[in-house]
Amino acid sequence: MARTRTEIRALGDVWNPTTLWYAKAVQALNTRALTDKTGWLYLAAIHGFDTALWQGFNLINGGTALPQQAEQDAYWNQCQHQSWYFLPWHRAYLLTFEDILRAWITAQPGAPQDWALPYWNYSAPVSAANPNPLAIPDAFTAQTLPDGTPNPLLVPARFGAAVAAQDADLSNTLPHQTFIGEQEGTNSGFGGPQTPFSHAGEDGGWLEDQPHNPVHVDVGGQDQNGNGGLMTDPRSAAADPIFWVHHGNIDRLWEVWLRRNTADANPTDPAWLSGPTDQPFRLYDATGADRPSNPQDVIGLIGTTYTYDDLSDPLEGMTRRGNRLDRLAPQAARILA
Repeated sequence: MARTRTEIRALGDVWNPTTLWYAKAVQALNTRALTDKTGWLYLAAIHGFDTALWQGFNLINGGTALPQQAEQDAYWNQCQHQSWYFLPWHRAYLLTFEDILRAWITAQPGAPQDWALPYWNYSAPVSAANPNPLAIPDAFTAQTLPDGTPNPLLVPARFGAAVAAQDADLSNTLPHQTFIGEQEGTNSGFGGPQTPFSHAGEDGGWLEDQPHNPVHVDVGGQDQNGNGGLMTDPRSAAADPIFWVHHGNIDRLWEVWLRRNTADANPTDPAWLSGPTDQPFRLYDATGADRPSNPQDVIGLIGTTYTYDDLSDPLEGMTRRGNRLDRLAPQAARILA
């Protein structure tokens, strides 16, 4: 039976079982060495790693043991951006993370056996139950867990407090009906332009441009000296626990887009389905064993492996827009994760 990823505020109290066990699992994974493929920092390094940057954030120090360079080359700095692989790669990445957390959580006495990663819907409508969906959820700002111990979901290098309303707006994103965009031009497509392996590029798709990029920038924020937080840089973003609930929402919005209009469809091009041949994706299961993680391996996960509590159309059938010209400012488009 597919497990259900639920919006974090819809779960109820701040420290509901799903969120509390997420925090406990993050704490447990943080005790594992950087060389452990199931450890917190190793998982973050898959998305992006830079020695000097990580030392600046006190994630590592000069004495921290690193995996052999060949292993780093195979598994680290893999995140796909400004690419038609952006959505499927991050789906496979989320699954690796969720499976590792689930393996630890479900082995603990009294833990929920149906645990699934929550997501944060910053684009949700304001309601009595959710008066400020744009604000960072309380579980990521609380100083302590219910037992009084430090909250592992709170990190010092997160300087933002909320997402700007215009950055959470989906009206320039969901109505577009083309997945594959142009490398250059006004149509970036919902999913991004056709590329080879693309750890960084020039122009992302509509969903990557908004809300993905600006949410990273808003949440990372800046300190008093103008330095960005973990979430503002792809080489450090996944070291912030809020990264995963943000990307859960991005993954959800991909499925929302597919369901809202019969014209919305994933690519059928074998070059997309089979993934990049120049640098194959290396993602794995809860034991660290490699498993197929190309687009063709993940597009059928929703409804079989997991689903979301809400896949409804937030725009109530808004029709297709023309190509959007109000691109993100260059500095925002480059500061992303």
